[in-house]
Amino acid sequence: MGTTRADAGSAENFVKIDHDIPLHVARLFKEANPSKPTHFCLLTSAGSSATSSFLYPRTKGLLEKHITELGFTHVSIFRSAVLLHDGEKREKPRMAEGVFATICKVLNPLTGGRAGSGISTVAKAMTKVAEKGIGADAGSQTTVDVYDNRQIIKLAEEQ
Repeated sequence: MGTTRADAGSAENFVKIDHDIPLHVARLFKEANPSKPTHFCLLTSAGSSATSSFLYPRTKGLLEKHITELGFTHVSIFRSAVLLHDGEKREKPRMAEGVFATICKVLNPLTGGRAGSGISTVAKAMTKVAEKGIGADAGSQTTVDVYDNRQIIKLAEEQ
């Protein structure tokens, strides 16, 4: 779940949509499975940092921190670079996003896959990690795996 500050209408609404709602969903999932090992997969963003002075990376970083603190057996965090729309046409096309997507597609080969990922690529990578399960050696502490954009692309391409 996510939005932009402009679409949200304010910084406060942005935080509600990009932090509060996903955290609430994670809590509900954890509460519904109190005695089971649980694996939570979270999509945030490259540059996420709970200590950032900028709203977007700080919000994403705080979400990572707060979900990790919920006590899941395993948390997988996917820090994608720019998400590139690679499916059906958007209901509300974004001109700047289209221009940036074109630039990212050119830059990806030059930057080793650091510029952006298609939405379907990220979904494929997240699905593969989720399907692997938690593992028999799940301990009492939360295991956290963080995947950057290059790792996301590599996971999606694996057979």
